[in-house]
Amino acid sequence: MPGADYVDVSLFDPSTQELVLAYGNWHNEDPSGASSTAFPQRISVTEDPPRTPAAKVFRDKVTLRADAHDALGKTMLTAFPDFRHAIYSPILVDMRCLGVIAVRGRSPVDYPLRADQMLELLGRLTGLHYQLQAAFKRQAQTYKVFVHQLRNPVFQAWRRAQKLRGLSDGFGASGAAERYIDAVCGLLGKARSLVINLRLFANLEAGLPVRTDQSVLAPGELVRPLIELASDNRILWQHSRIAFRVDTDSFETRGSISVDMDLLEQVAGNVLDNFGKYGYPDSTTTITALPYPTRELAIAFRGRSIPVLTLQDAQRAGQKGWRGVEARQLSTEGEGVGLWMTSQIMVAHNGRMEVFPTDQAGYTEIRLVFPLL
Repeated sequence: MPGADYVDVSLFDPSTQELVLAYGNWHNEDPSGASSTAFPQRISVTEDPPRTPAAKVFRDKVTLRADAHDALGKTMLTAFPDFRHAIYSPILVDMRCLGVIAVRGRSPVDYPLRADQMLELLGRLTGLHYQLQAAFKRQAQTYKVFVHQLRNPVFQAWRRAQKLRGLSDGFGASGAAERYIDAVCGLLGKARSLVINLRLFANLEAGLPVRTDQSVLAPGELVRPLIELASDNRILWQHSRIAFRVDTDSFETRGSISVDMDLLEQVAGNVLDNFGKYGYPDSTTTITALPYPTRELAIAFRGRSIPVLTLQDAQRAGQKGWRGVEARQLSTEGEGVGLWMTSQIMVAHNGRMEVFPTDQAGYTEIRLVFPLL
């Protein structure tokens, strides 16, 4: 806005009944910084009548013009000795005032006629922004509570099912019993994965980084958990007759990686889930270890599925909310967060997720690339 030499935003603190300075952009202050140090960081809104323009605007919820000659405007001369005129506007959400946004100028020429409406609109947009931020925080807290309630019973049931699977081998259980046990293990593995996904999603939505608990492992030590994931997904997607196979020989390679095994199972599970949802019936998804000449190791997932059509699609696959054109047309499942979370987890491992466009044979490939130690 022309003539807006000083701009600041103050937000209401209900615990102290004060407007607290949240942002100030005094780009024409003198070199000593006198303007910023003299500006009040907190303004009481309990005084009656209000002693400052900001307090009056907060109380009355209306936009106000002030200049250096009126009683309220003079209160700004201490902080801004060359102040001439100002506009204050409330930050409103449903007539609830969250704070005050203000612009002040030094020019003797007043602001344009519609400047009040412009600042009022900016105040409402700022209020909407803070309302959305608060909603996201509440949503993240809800996820955390949900995860806390689910985590222990789901993880205990999953561990007991795994134990039962091991015991059944020694008891000579019938084929039907083994299939039921495998099915229960697969379903509980999916439930465990869901709990971890919810926790990750809550943290990412709250803007928190992915935390890892990494161990140094040889590629061969990754085979067993990947085989278990492949087995669980084979059971989950057996109605589509999609097979999942681990190329164990490819993991007999030199080097080691630093990895959080819980998160590795999570990202691998997210990728396999995509091949389950969008894979073609009677197809096989293969998991292979691929050493890179750049001292990296890729865990590659390759299968026939709904195609990733272009290089641009492949590059966007790690973005939140992205789903391929055919995936949106043919399936209502998915919200486009699985590969987004996978990408975030790989970044936390100093690695990356790579997605390749579908080749002429109809195969799509997704790689999880880790640095070799």
